[in-house]
Amino acid sequence: RSWLTSFMAGESVFNHGQEDVFLAPGPLCYSLSLYVAVYALDRGASLYLFPRFSEQDILDAISREGKCFVYVVPTMLQALSSARVKMDEPVTFISSGAKLQDTVRKNTLASFPKCTIYEYYGASELSLVTYMDELSLIDYPESVGRPFPGVKLSIRNEKGDLLGPGEIGELYVSSPFTFRQ
Repeated sequence: RSWLTSFMAGESVFNHGQEDVFLAPGPLCYSLSLYVAVYALDRGASLYLFPRFSEQDILDAISREGKCFVYVVPTMLQALSSARVKMDEPVTFISSGAKLQDTVRKNTLASFPKCTIYEYYGASELSLVTYMDELSLIDYPESVGRPFPGVKLSIRNEKGDLLGPGEIGELYVSSPFTFRQ
């Protein structure tokens, strides 16, 4: 249920749906690949599954398909942009798993000048938490973004009391996307 609910939030933020093509450039034992595969299957969208990450296989699929959505981790983006290609396809990269470094973002934009880049934070047990769109990535490169629709965040102390701006504590996430124990 948590993933089915998160699919709608992802569609509203990333602007994709059942008519789009998705690439899962790694094995299904990785939650990012599994998530996009289940999403595409649930929506009846086109999906390319790759048993392992291969820069050339991904570049070939992007070249063949044109407009597509590629769920990646930053090291994959770094490898794709290091391939020294320039592709004019309007590909969308959705990055998760670690903070996207500014040099990787810039190199990706140089290799894929018509691309869109999103970054999001999530975890298997939380699903989607925060996201960054292109403008946010440029204006606030150190940020982890804004909450997905329906997600509420707060910073609390060890007693669970709300803390104010600038105070250090633990991040609490309230979300319709969390799984039940």
